[in-house]
Amino acid sequence: ASNTVYDAFGAIMMDPVLHIAIRLLLALIVAAALVHKLSDWRRFVGVVRSYAVTPVGAAVYAGAAVIAFELGVLGSLLFGGQILAAAASTALFGGYGLLIAFSIRRGNARIDCGCSWAKGAELTAGYYVRNFALACLCLVLAAPLAERALTWFDYSNAAFFAVNLAGLYFIADGLLHLRSLTRRA
Repeated sequence: ASNTVYDAFGAIMMDPVLHIAIRLLLALIVAAALVHKLSDWRRFVGVVRSYAVTPVGAAVYAGAAVIAFELGVLGSLLFGGQILAAAASTALFGGYGLLIAFSIRRGNARIDCGCSWAKGAELTAGYYVRNFALACLCLVLAAPLAERALTWFDYSNAAFFAVNLAGLYFIADGLLHLRSLTRRA
């Protein structure tokens, strides 16, 4: 006998613990990005300006719009409905991926991507792939959920899983930044 749960249409349903863990992981990533941007506002506005997709004078407003959108995504991941969380977070990471790809394609890859804790991380295909993978993970949040009672153990497992995956995410981010530095040398 299989433990796989299917909905009425035969689609596989996601265990709610995995769903919670993914939402927490994405919320940690978005929260860290917000802290990163707000901790050095001038640098962040400079990064927005360097992408050259807005008029120079509008970089402050574009930066504020990015912060507002990230706050909305964070709220949707922590408190929003399943579809809202999936759509908002997919739009965020997918949008960042498209912006990176667009900038690289235009030959504007030697700028600080603004997507790493380390200053001066230049745009690379690795950052595009990372954002594309995150956007795909966000889409998983829209999968139908199996219904079952959750215990404190389920919630603690989801939190433990999310924190550990976030640690791996930030290690991978450091490796992407190192690659950017070696490319420059």
